[in-house]
Amino acid sequence: MKTMHKTDARVLRRRGYSLRQLSDKFGISKSTASLWTNDVELSQVGIDRVNANKKLHRAMAHRVLHERKLNRLAKADVAAGKLFAEVNISKSLGLAILAALYQCEGSKDDLSIRFTNSDPAIIKLFLKTLRSSFEIDEKQLHARVHIHDYHDEAEISEFWSTVSGIPLSQFYKPFRKKSEHKFKKEGYKGCIHISYYDSHLARTLMSFAKKLNSLYI
Repeated sequence: MKTMHKTDARVLRRRGYSLRQLSDKFGISKSTASLWTNDVELSQVGIDRVNANKKLHRAMAHRVLHERKLNRLAKADVAAGKLFAEVNISKSLGLAILAALYQCEGSKDDLSIRFTNSDPAIIKLFLKTLRSSFEIDEKQLHARVHIHDYHDEAEISEFWSTVSGIPLSQFYKPFRKKSEHKFKKEGYKGCIHISYYDSHLARTLMSFAKKLNSLYI
């Protein structure tokens, strides 16, 4: 019986069955299955079967990892929801967000407010908090897009004008970056530089940011 099992195992191994599958089928250990079949060469059918199994296992592993990631994100979203429910939405909060954004991504001179980013959501948040925190003169808001030479200037400018709410008439000439075209990021709209020339406002914002920092230092 053992000889018959060994012969059958070698046939199946040649067809691409794994050591685990042979172990389960014949009630033997994987080491025994390996000992019985270690000199067996896979047929083309066996090679195709092994490759198909590898592809299937990779897909299954990817799906498991993706599901785990979704679960982690869902848990984080629940935790964030609980925190957000306790947030007091006020002008002070908007000003704090503005100050934090400006400290991270804004210029640090005391002549003007200047802010550069490539994320439309961040640009919208910055401008929304700027407009809600201070009474600004919309005509003094200016912008300049930074684009690669493969970008369509009119298309990108129109995109950022829509995002920012700043009319194209208040856009400066775009700044173009030379590209070797080795890598083109799909969907990338360049970045936008926002400027608002008001030295008093710039100093006020930076001073507020420093006072905010002092609360946690």
